[in-house]
Amino acid sequence: QEPEGIAVAYDGGPPILTDAKLPLHPGSITLLEAPSGEGKSTVLQAEAGVLPLAARQTKGMSATASQRGVEVVYAPSGVGALNPVRKVGAQLRQTLRTHGASASRADLERIITSVGLDASVVDMYPGELSGGMARRASLVLALATPARILLLDEPTGGLDRDASQVVCDALAERAAQGTAIAIATHDMRLLEAADLAADGVAHERPFGEVPVRRCVLHSGRIMDGRSADLHLAENHPELLEEASRD
Repeated sequence: QEPEGIAVAYDGGPPILTDAKLPLHPGSITLLEAPSGEGKSTVLQAEAGVLPLAARQTKGMSATASQRGVEVVYAPSGVGALNPVRKVGAQLRQTLRTHGASASRADLERIITSVGLDASVVDMYPGELSGGMARRASLVLALATPARILLLDEPTGGLDRDASQVVCDALAERAAQGTAIAIATHDMRLLEAADLAADGVAHERPFGEVPVRRCVLHSGRIMDGRSADLHLAENHPELLEEASRD
């Protein structure tokens, strides 16, 4: 029997998620699209079991419920995911050592530069990072774990095309090793490429040959991207326009 989707409400209000089922498959990437405030981050937090105190899961069980701890990692966007009083390199070293991995200076610099950051970020505090740098530093901590499921909130947000592609390359490499990755995103380059791939159209592939699926969160439910487009075009064209501008 297929498990029921997740429902989540904040502070006793109506559910922001009503029946959310996030598709997660080893070796593939799921892109989750929705207007700001619709609940994309809440979906990832619920899947990772890290909902904020104001939120309450009222129904369902996440797809990752049996894979806690090192198996599942949620990477929030921005500097809030990082300890403000410890250098980025120190946080990365601790993560590596926690999972029994080598944590030499060379290891730290190799991992930091794999997402397009300069090696000098090893010696920087989170408060010294720009928004785009902080997102990538948060991503680095996730990539340094052996997690089989990565839940990433806007990892390419605020990045230019070249910097975004470096991040996509790192994620594609990880997915090719069998990791299931879900990305909450507004990045139209990634979303449009996923649609073109589904249509079999020759195009740019930000994630190379890794399978990519676009989903849309609408009214508390997660829908296949094309199905959601048809539904919104017929019933809520103003929301489709908003999502394209967001």
